[in-house]
Amino acid sequence: MTQKVNVPVIEMGEGKPLIFLHGFGCSKEFFISQLNYFSRYFKVIAYDLYGFGENKPNQVYNLSDYVEEFKKLALQYGKRVSVVAHSFGCRVALKCMAECNIIERAVLCGVAGLKPPFSMKKSIKRGVYKIVRPFFSKKILEKYFFSTDYNSLNELMKQSFKLVVNENLDGILSRIKSPVLVVFGENDRQTSPSYIKRLKGGIVDCRSYVMKNCGHFCFAERPSEFNNVAREFLI
Repeated sequence: MTQKVNVPVIEMGEGKPLIFLHGFGCSKEFFISQLNYFSRYFKVIAYDLYGFGENKPNQVYNLSDYVEEFKKLALQYGKRVSVVAHSFGCRVALKCMAECNIIERAVLCGVAGLKPPFSMKKSIKRGVYKIVRPFFSKKILEKYFFSTDYNSLNELMKQSFKLVVNENLDGILSRIKSPVLVVFGENDRQTSPSYIKRLKGGIVDCRSYVMKNCGHFCFAERPSEFNNVAREFLI
């Protein structure tokens, strides 16, 4: 018997299941333009990943825990589902596809989870952090050396954040057999369109689309363009 997972969910439409996985610090409502559009063709399901929106944290989660949460939810809708994921949600989708065959097709937008390109600025910042770490409190170090995303979290989610972002997914891409469409905003500064080459080199069936003059949230910046490209791939 499939173990059910109780998470806050939006459901719309009828047909094959299409599940939406939101980005870090976001919630299921970020996909409202996609939910309204794709509910014409699918049964769309968007849920709050653990620690975000209405899905309140009570323990530390790692990426495998997020994958298990997704799998339990997905299996409530059928043996196989399709996915649209953004940023952090792409980490969940990539790891799930590498481990099992539950995802039929996936549209991944602003993919996170790969090793970032080398940055001199970040390298210097890490070096300075190591030098000053013994001399300052945790609170001060977090303020000046950690990301805005990290500093917005409570203590439980800060621990989860560290576990998730320190897991590099480059090495599992070759195990992904499901068809994948990766979409990036041309001006994305949070993840990098340069990842496209690595994703296509690792995933057996991987296509790409770059949205001009868009950033990390390209699916929300120009929803009509994103929806049309995703629909052509999913149907």
